[in-house]
Amino acid sequence: RRRAASEQQPAVAGDRGLVIFLLGGFVLAVLSGGTASVAGFGIGSLLTPLLAATFGTATAVAAVALPHAAATALRCWRLRANIDWSVVRGFGLLSAAGGLVGALLYTRFSNDALTLTLGLLLLSTALATLVDLPSRVRVTRLVVGVLGLLSGLFGGLAGNQGGLRAAAMLSL
Repeated sequence: RRRAASEQQPAVAGDRGLVIFLLGGFVLAVLSGGTASVAGFGIGSLLTPLLAATFGTATAVAAVALPHAAATALRCWRLRANIDWSVVRGFGLLSAAGGLVGALLYTRFSNDALTLTLGLLLLSTALATLVDLPSRVRVTRLVVGVLGLLSGLFGGLAGNQGGLRAAAMLSL
C-alpha cells in the first residue's frame, strides 16, 4: 500500500547523508589504498573504523578484505623483483596461516567482540607508535615468525594488523 504524499518521509535529507557518507568513504578509501600501496598499512587502520561505525564491525572487517587483497596484489606486482623469499618463508607464510585461522574465528565472534578486538588493536598500535616501541626492541627470527602469525590472525579476525607487521619488519 502506498502512503499519501503528506505521510512520506522526505528522501532528500537521507539521500544527502548517504551521498556525503559515500563520498567521504570513497576519499578515505583512496587515501587508505594509497597509504597501503606505499607504506604497507593503512586500509585497516583508516577504513575499518569508518565502516564499523556505520555498518558494524563484522561487516567492516569483511568489506576491507577486498581492498586489502587488491593492495597486496599491487605491492607484490610492483615489488616482485625485490621480494626477499626468506622473509616470505619466515613471516609471510605464518602470516597467511594466521589470517586463515583469524578468518575462521571471525565467523564465531559477535559484533561486540570484534569491535572490542579492533579497538584494542588500534589503541595498542597507537601506544606503541607514541613510545617508538618498534625501533627500540630488537627481536629474533623466532619472534618475527610469531609476530607474523599474530599479524595474520588479527588481520583475519579484526581487519587490522599493521602495527604487528611493522614491528616485525623493522626488526628484520
